[in-house]
This record gives sequence, structure tokens and C-alpha cells, in this order.
Amino acid sequence: MDWTIVLLPLGVLAMFMLLAYTDQKSSGKPHSPLSTDSAETSEDQVCKTGTSNRKEQVAPGHKCVYCKRIADENILVDLVIGSGELHYCSETCKYETKKHIEAVNKHKGLFLGLTLGTTLAMVLVNGLIIAFNLRTQLMTLTTSGAVAIIGIAIIIFPFSTPQTVQWLGVKNAKAVARILGLLLIVLGLSFPLSLIRL
Repeated sequence: MDWTIVLLPLGVLAMFMLLAYTDQKSSGKPHSPLSTDSAETSEDQVCKTGTSNRKEQVAPGHKCVYCKRIADENILVDLVIGSGELHYCSETCKYETKKHIEAVNKHKGLFLGLTLGTTLAMVLVNGLIIAFNLRTQLMTLTTSGAVAIIGIAIIIFPFSTPQTVQWLGVKNAKAVARILGLLLIVLGLSFPLSLIRL
């Protein structure tokens, strides 16, 4: 039996899950403003500090957290306890960033359930196929289906690590996540196509 049918998708999924759910607290770094540990948006947290009505001057070199353009000093900076400042180049970028944070907080459980649940189901079904000595082509179909489902989940919920967001910005990080999801779908569909060629 070709174990790459099982190990390759599991390796890809394990790498993605490790990147997607790395806890910054374990490294001793400040908590990211785009972390999903709290259900509060940055605006809610700022309101509790009493600083949300204060306009901060943006120092040269600050970039918009959403699109990575130079931040506008006339746009109100969000201050988040333990996270620093979120800078924006426009009110549109500020709105889109807050909408993304709310989406992550709302759907992170569903996303995690879909990815982990699909992976566990694939492993269990493949284990039964091996235990009952069924055709290995069934394992290929099971694995391809699981990988494609996870790819679809990533496209629907394009969540990235806080580190990726800080490096690329929210907009580009979402694009990278969707590209990864598309690649997983292509990978999943390639397995059944290889069976047809055989």
C-alpha cells in the first residue's frame, strides 16, 4: 500500500494547523491585535480604556494593518491593551479590519471543527479500509474528499496567523489563505483523476 496517500495530506494539514493556531503567548510576545482569543473587537477593548475618543498622531513609517499602505495620520488609531496600536490608511480599511476580526471571533470554532473533524473522519475511515482489507482506491477517494473539504473551508473562512497578518496585512493574508485553500482543492481532485488514468 502506498502510504503517501495518507501521509501527504496529513502533513499538509498538520503544517497548516500548526501555523494557523500558534499561540503567541508561549513565545512571550505581546498578544496580537488580530488574535482570536477574545470575542471583543478592538473598538470594544479601547472603549474600556477610555482612550477611543483620542486622536493619535501617526509617526512616519507606520503602515495600515489592512493593506500595508502608509497610514493616514488623520485616521483614529485603535489602542488595544497589551497589543499596541492598529493604524489605518482610510476609514474603509478600518471598517474591513474590524469586520475581519469579528468574523474570526464568530467563526473560529466552526472553522476548527470543520478542519479537525474532517481530518479525524478521514483517518478513521482509512483505518477501517485497512482493517477490513478493502480496496486501496477507497482510501484515495476518502483522502481526496477530506482534502477538498478542508480547502473549501479555508476559502470560506480565510483566517491566517497573527504573524502573517502583521507581515502581509489583513487583505493579503486573506488572499494567501484562499490560495492555500484552492491548492488543497486541486490536490484533493488530483487523487481521483489519477485513479481514472489508471
